[in-house]
Amino acid sequence: MSSSMPASLRRARALANTIAYLGHDDELATPEQAERWLREMGCDATVDDTALERLRQFRTAVRAWVAALADPQPARASALGGVTLGVEVADNAWRLRPLGSGIDAFLGAIAADLVYACAAGVSDRLKLCSHERCAIAFWDTTRNRSARYCNPRTCANTVRQRAYRIRRDDTGSRS
Repeated sequence: MSSSMPASLRRARALANTIAYLGHDDELATPEQAERWLREMGCDATVDDTALERLRQFRTAVRAWVAALADPQPARASALGGVTLGVEVADNAWRLRPLGSGIDAFLGAIAADLVYACAAGVSDRLKLCSHERCAIAFWDTTRNRSARYCNPRTCANTVRQRAYRIRRDDTGSRS
């Protein structure tokens, strides 16, 4: 099985990563910024204050969904509310179709992509970085799906260094 991220999940990861983190600004801070981001994603929609709030709420839901997928507790579930999907059946196969247009269709497509990833058994590779100041969504390419940080050289190293300093300081104070 390939460990590369399915193209269909790139939009979900991109939406999850519009948050402000480690020197990056929130890409959904204003309606204008949200429209620019949507155009980059291939969605030509007008964003007013109501649509902006909807995008932000859906981003929060996607991030909660990704966090819940990485949690081994089956009781933790997250809903991707506010989207309408239709089911199309053809040639003994089903396909989820986003209903609506503009932002509705865009968010519906992301929700459908996440459902497909769950059905294919690859959704647990999409994770949130465990570094508290980063927390971006990343694709875990490790064979055993155990990565906790988006980048071992930056986020993981920072956490390890901090833990080492704490241990060193604790040991030094006992002497």
